[in-house]
Amino acid sequence: MNAQSVSNKGYLSIVTITMFLLASSLVSCSGNKLEETQFRELYPTVTLNTESVDFETVVLYSDTQEFQIINSGLAELDIASIEIENNEAGIYTIDPTEGVVEPNESQTVTISFEPATYREYNREIVITSNDPDNATIVLPLTGEGIVGPVPDIEITPRAVDFGTVAQGQTSTQYFTLTNRGTGDLIIESVTIEGAETFQLMTDVSGVSYGLEQSSTLVVTYTPTAETGDNALITIVSNDPDEGEQTVALLGNGGGEFEYPEARFPCPTEVDPPTTIHLNAINSSDPQGYEPLTYEWTLLSQPPGSTTTIEEPTLEYSPFFVDAAGDYEVQLVVANSIGLESEPTTCAFTAIPDEAIQVELVWDKGNTDVDLHMVMEGYDFYSYAGDCCWCNPNPNWGESGIADDPQLSLDNRIGYGPEEVEIDTPYDGSYNIFVHYFNGNGNGATTATVRVYLDGAIIAEESRLLSPRDLWDVGYIYWLAGTGQFVVENEAPSSTSISACE
Repeated sequence: MNAQSVSNKGYLSIVTITMFLLASSLVSCSGNKLEETQFRELYPTVTLNTESVDFETVVLYSDTQEFQIINSGLAELDIASIEIENNEAGIYTIDPTEGVVEPNESQTVTISFEPATYREYNREIVITSNDPDNATIVLPLTGEGIVGPVPDIEITPRAVDFGTVAQGQTSTQYFTLTNRGTGDLIIESVTIEGAETFQLMTDVSGVSYGLEQSSTLVVTYTPTAETGDNALITIVSNDPDEGEQTVALLGNGGGEFEYPEARFPCPTEVDPPTTIHLNAINSSDPQGYEPLTYEWTLLSQPPGSTTTIEEPTLEYSPFFVDAAGDYEVQLVVANSIGLESEPTTCAFTAIPDEAIQVELVWDKGNTDVDLHMVMEGYDFYSYAGDCCWCNPNPNWGESGIADDPQLSLDNRIGYGPEEVEIDTPYDGSYNIFVHYFNGNGNGATTATVRVYLDGAIIAEESRLLSPRDLWDVGYIYWLAGTGQFVVENEAPSSTSISACE
């Protein structure tokens, strides 16, 4: 070995050691950064070639779509599962449902779609894998059956109630089967199960019905006991979304058959004016014939109340309690085959919680009659001292709002009520006036004022008023937490004043 060789070898050794030290220095200076970067590059990475899987409109046969799962990382991608959520009916099938994808390779996934009927089937594809950054990916999946000739069965009624029938006697009832669809309706089978006291006299098994064609099916009931009977007719057809329909048969109360039940929370006492919430969520049908339909009825309300149930056919309805007095509300529910529950009623009383409440009603529609409460020492329509439509919440008495009056209702289209209330009155007199502001050409009206002190009605006064009349009803005298009402017997007089001053 010559000197040059030795020299070169020594140089190479120095370079090698230097590079090793440099690499060690880099790792030392950056902690685990180099190591983490190296491992990250070896991760698998999921990439999809689409943002959703969309089927075109299809008929009732299977169609397919594909998408690719791409591994854009540097390690093996392990796909643990490929699933379709809410796919219990098997409308969609997917293949494969798992797999392994090598780096820079892809896996083709095939989705088959076979709709059961003509409607939308929107689902989600969920892909889980060992990608550390995207372990779960959700892919929207949409499909829809095409509109075409479709049979549509209609049975009326869905429940046949024979009422009361004497033992040994035979009663006959009917129900109708109709095809409301555009395709031929084929009845595959008709069966009856339950009490043998019912007999189906018409067999339409195997019958085909064109558009609007129908049959009347005859059923008889011959009771052998007084305990009541029930049975169920099941009709199977090629209707794509109502392939199995039932008709309930009931006689002499139905025996053990359970009718739908109407239930809702009932208040016992409320503070008017207020809104309560009628809620029939606890109503049910023990036989499972749902959804239910609802019918709310306001059976009674106090004189002067003009409220109504806002949503009488919905499960939930606000109900505005507008006046003091007694109310009664009724609920009847019906199941999906038309059987109604027994009525459930709720009676409650609206009693003012305030120390003073004055209520005005009148008997002519499309008119505007106004209630005024005037503080002692002030005149009618004096702004600071008159609680009315132009100053519904004046600042009276001591600091705070407990002794301030509040006009809670101002009715401008007739009948009322209008109400002024004070939670904790300060000592003094409160004059009550009624002003017939505008008759809109409707002539005279009879106005009625009711005065409540500590929740009890202590006075009710009525007067016949002509448009522009001012009625000095009387005054409330309040002292040391106790009040009394003094009636003014003067006749109403006309006034030209029409606004606060």
